[in-house]
Amino acid sequence: MRRWQSHRISLHSFSGLHSLALQPADQAGCISMFNINRLLRSRPQTDNADQAPAQDRPSRQPSPAQGLLSPLLARPRRRESRSPADTSTPGNAAQGRFSRSPLHPLSQPAARAGASSAPTRSIEHDIDDWLAQSLPMAERIPTGYNLHDGSRDTSRDVLQNAAEAIRRAATRRRTELLVDGLPATRLPESIGRLDALQKLMLLHTGVQSLPDSLGQLSQLRHLQIGVAPELKTLPPSLTRLSNLSTLQLTMIPLDELPADLGRMQGLRSLALGGGHYARLPASIVELSRLTGLRVSHSSHFRELPENIGLMQGLRSLELASNSKLEQLPGSLTQLHRLKKLDLSSNRRLAHLPEDIGQLRGLTELSLKSCAALRQLPDSVGDLAQLQLLDLRGTGLQTLPPWLARLPARCDIKVPDHLADQLLQIRDPERAQRAAQRLADRRRHAPVPAAQQAGASWNRVPEFTRVLRSVDADLGERFEKWTHGLTQNGRVFGASITSADMPLLDQVVAEAIRSPGTELEFRSTFGQFLNDHTVKTLNMDGMTQVGDGGPRVRGDVKTAFAEMLKHNIMHTQDQETALGLLQQALQNSGLGLSREMLLRSRNQLTGRAEMWPPLKAYISMHDVEGKAAQDAAITWAMAQLDEAHEGVIGEAEAKQESEQAQANANHFIERRAHVLLREWGIH
Repeated sequence: MRRWQSHRISLHSFSGLHSLALQPADQAGCISMFNINRLLRSRPQTDNADQAPAQDRPSRQPSPAQGLLSPLLARPRRRESRSPADTSTPGNAAQGRFSRSPLHPLSQPAARAGASSAPTRSIEHDIDDWLAQSLPMAERIPTGYNLHDGSRDTSRDVLQNAAEAIRRAATRRRTELLVDGLPATRLPESIGRLDALQKLMLLHTGVQSLPDSLGQLSQLRHLQIGVAPELKTLPPSLTRLSNLSTLQLTMIPLDELPADLGRMQGLRSLALGGGHYARLPASIVELSRLTGLRVSHSSHFRELPENIGLMQGLRSLELASNSKLEQLPGSLTQLHRLKKLDLSSNRRLAHLPEDIGQLRGLTELSLKSCAALRQLPDSVGDLAQLQLLDLRGTGLQTLPPWLARLPARCDIKVPDHLADQLLQIRDPERAQRAAQRLADRRRHAPVPAAQQAGASWNRVPEFTRVLRSVDADLGERFEKWTHGLTQNGRVFGASITSADMPLLDQVVAEAIRSPGTELEFRSTFGQFLNDHTVKTLNMDGMTQVGDGGPRVRGDVKTAFAEMLKHNIMHTQDQETALGLLQQALQNSGLGLSREMLLRSRNQLTGRAEMWPPLKAYISMHDVEGKAAQDAAITWAMAQLDEAHEGVIGEAEAKQESEQAQANANHFIERRAHVLLREWGIH
């Protein structure tokens, strides 16, 4: 029989099945904050010594009423109260393990090798009293989990199993205890008497307070409290945990942190998240051994201590997703041992310290999704050890030339529209070669058909041949697409005409001179042809053109709009983008009316939408439209971060993101009306 060294009780959810599992220490990894994907993939892990034989365990099928993405923050549905006798043997996977009523003193099992004697009766009585008081309220306590398994509420079962776990931790002198999904407003006071405990994790609980006895856990090294929506204060005794090296207080709406936090001299890692405090206690700079500090996902946190530069031991500082953080203290640049600085998703952060280049040892700097950050200090170029610089989602319109000074091994991440500029700065010779290849392609581009003399205006065969010589697969797709246009013309009377040729010439020429990378038009055009060509299957299941060739969605004007949208999206200069758009608006071959610009038909979905090039210009180059789109992106990323941290469920994050984009689209539509009036299109 395996000897247990520590005890963990955890709640797992899979397709509506909720069960409690005991896990041995050698299976226990580092438990992070709630992650819905990992929760949905998890399976109960049990020790054979505590598990009933497989043939005796009742089988449970996933309930159709409980989906994988059930509302994780919903309160469980209430059921009729039952007597303690009814709850002592719940009909779940824990039934074979816990056969005795937790409401009565347990008879002690045979002593295992190395196991201590049973806990004193006072601990036993305290747990019994706590359980008796908590059971009647269990179904009304939100934990962050949906404890309804599709047929009944399992809150009481969870609570009883938690009591059993604490008993075992006391009886067997466990060094580790995990309580996950506890539907109770408090913990038993006797938890402070688990004097062998070195690691305590309280996740997704309904606790409103923590026992003052917590400060008696003199051997505790790791304390993690995550997702406790009703916990507003911490016990004063917390700072007496002198041996604590890791403290994680995440997704907890604490009103304040202990003023004497600095007395916890053993702390090496401190993670804070979701707090309602605007600043950290002044004493935090006294944590001389602290190497990692994280403050994240707060809508209240505003500032770091002005003298944070005194924390010379810091190696990692993470300040992510703090919506009210606007500036950083100047002393931050005195943290000469700092390796990692994460400032991502602080949407109001507009400036960095001018001398940030003094952080000579910095290897990672993330400014991702700092939308208000429109310029960087020149001293960033002095970070000689930098290996990662993330500038995606910032407000930068152009890249500073000093990026060339950063080490060649530094991975610089920029938005797609700045990729060419980055190449020009970091590798001018390579950029020059790319420009030369582009010029060569332009010289060999086909002459526009509109300029050709003679009766044959249809240059489609020639375009197909040239495309095949550049990219065989693209040429084949183009041939099928144009053949489908011909078929459409025969059926619906809308074939390619001479008026379409100048438009098609431009599209093909752009595809020919464009390299086939993901960000270039050749790749985009290939995907367009694939999406807009209707595929059919023959009797052998092989894809073919069908009766005389495939029919396609859209026409040459649709392809031209795709090319123009791509060019506008990949143009850095606003004036250039506006010129491309207005040239198209004046092109009589497109026949664009105000109504078509505002409500054209999407050829794939059939829905009415703004003409794609117009929307691309407003969302990426118009000042007001871009601000609306950036705000939606920033909000969506914040929701995804919160879902990753377990603050909200994935479904809610998706809903919030979609609503943010819908709001941005509504603003962009109104902005389109204004711009069309300004451009004289009525």
